[in-house]
Amino acid sequence: MKKKKPKPHLSRKSFLLLFMSFILLSAVFFIACQDKRDVEKYLQKIPQADWQGGTIELTFKQPVDHKHPSGPKFSQRVVINHVGYDRPVVVQLEGYSLYSKGRSELAEILDANQITIEHRYFDESTPEPLNWEHLTIWQAATDHHKIINALKDLYKGKWVSTGISKGGQATMFHRRFYPDDVDASVPYVAPLNLAREDKRIHAFLEQVGTPHARSRIHRFQKHMLAEKASVLPLFEAYVMEKDYQFTIDMERAYELTVLEYPFAFWQWGTVPVSNIPREDDPVKERFDHLVKVSGPDFFTKEGIEKLRPFYYQAMTETGMYEYRFKPFQEYLSDTSNITFDHTLVDSMRIVFDSTAMHDVHDWLKKHGNRMMYIYGEQDPWSATAFTPSEKTDAYKFVNPGGSHRTRIRSFPLTMQDSIYTVLEKWLDVDIDKEIQ
Repeated sequence: MKKKKPKPHLSRKSFLLLFMSFILLSAVFFIACQDKRDVEKYLQKIPQADWQGGTIELTFKQPVDHKHPSGPKFSQRVVINHVGYDRPVVVQLEGYSLYSKGRSELAEILDANQITIEHRYFDESTPEPLNWEHLTIWQAATDHHKIINALKDLYKGKWVSTGISKGGQATMFHRRFYPDDVDASVPYVAPLNLAREDKRIHAFLEQVGTPHARSRIHRFQKHMLAEKASVLPLFEAYVMEKDYQFTIDMERAYELTVLEYPFAFWQWGTVPVSNIPREDDPVKERFDHLVKVSGPDFFTKEGIEKLRPFYYQAMTETGMYEYRFKPFQEYLSDTSNITFDHTLVDSMRIVFDSTAMHDVHDWLKKHGNRMMYIYGEQDPWSATAFTPSEKTDAYKFVNPGGSHRTRIRSFPLTMQDSIYTVLEKWLDVDIDKEIQ
């Protein structure tokens, strides 16, 4: 008589992973609006997920125009980092392409699950063919709303949205249109511009840092433009070495690189003022410093194409900055248009309307509760930072001397403690400050 083979033992870890697979498949089925073909596509992707790390990547079918949900669709990329069903959820709203598949600082602080959503019209979340008129803050906020609500059946705890820079803007915009989707929001270094070229950025650059620092920056720019003839050969050689391509001529690309320098210097804060070369330093040393701080790749054809959705949004709804050129106009080949119009293509119909930003501003002032705004003191984007009113349960934290790279963990410890206290109150969690 043959002995029966023992049934294979299913470990607790394997069971949990299988259970998570089942739940995610159920959620995906719901998201796909019961479209069998879409579900089959998701089924093909799920076995490839990094279950050991609790990570899975999905694509969601979204209407290109949410006002006409039965019309053309596009696939939006989403990554889920699973920690536990008893933990909060951080929704990382990217303003651009999906920067990382790992968890953000906020998710680590809260020991939270994370759902990361790539922004529409970037990278793998781009509709085809492109119809630029549907790249609006409301359309993107509705993308986020649908994904969040589809996944709420998966996680029942507290939800907090966050994003960095343009992602921080997306966080504010989503809360304005769908205030009840999450329990709190933490936008990082997010400007709220009220004009296509917001003049407050000029004013900020004229007072940021010390008079000595601003003078060093101004003199550096002036000499790099005044000695353009001797620097251009170095610029051209550098461009050839990097295989950069421009849609503007070489001289114009060089001029814009120099004009961008003060914004880039303060935005990233990676170089001390004492490292700014003086006019009697070798030209090669000055050139190397220029491209280290203000890289010409920002103006290349590839760089512009990658960021073109950003430029479209900036010049239709969200605003931008322009260059301070009058002190240098005698050295410039063209002063008629020192804006970012050169980033556009003929298929774009550009009309800036400040209504959306004023609407968001006014709503946040009156109704923006449980919003925590994180800024860096010396970041030029802080020129148009949002300041909450006393009418709302909201906080603004400014990192002393901080740049656009400011994160919660870059604050002084006493300020970090204040931030953690607010998050604990809003999200009903205990943050282990010893490991932060």
